[in-house]
Amino acid sequence: IVEVANGGTDTVFSRSAFSLETLGNVERLTLTGGNAANGAGNAVANLVLGNTGANYLRGLDGADTLNNTGNEIGTLVFNGGADTDTLNSSGDAVMTLRFDGGPGSNTLIYSGVGGPESSVTFLGGSGNDVFILPNSGSASTVDFEGGDGKDQALIAGSASELTLAGGEGDDTYTFVG
Repeated sequence: IVEVANGGTDTVFSRSAFSLETLGNVERLTLTGGNAANGAGNAVANLVLGNTGANYLRGLDGADTLNNTGNEIGTLVFNGGADTDTLNSSGDAVMTLRFDGGPGSNTLIYSGVGGPESSVTFLGGSGNDVFILPNSGSASTVDFEGGDGKDQALIAGSASELTLAGGEGDDTYTFVG
């Protein structure tokens, strides 16, 4: 695949693991089908969409958006990168969700409905990080570790066990319910 700079918005559709890392000017990756698959962005701002299988999604550099919907079971691992990254996850019955945003400012919106053994872990890093658990979201265990930045957590959903650790910065926790 060859794409020139400023050549429009390009999307790769893949039924198996795929990385845009060597495709410097391709912006979007969509994993299709239901098999477990890994997906990775590149140095530009990427949109990486997971499929219905267990996914490991990485944004790498650039301001990335990682989306996963419809996941029935398994483990989802998201790795943002150095810039500002956003993860939207709304899958049902996700067993394990882990978001490692890296040093950038990151946002995790988790509106999925986890099962009795489900867990959501957010590791923000040194940037200003935001974790949102809307009232439609639930998980058995939620762990938020913001890091050194000015971090925020908005909790409206439910969690049997909730651990919030902001780190060095001035952090804000808001509970709605």
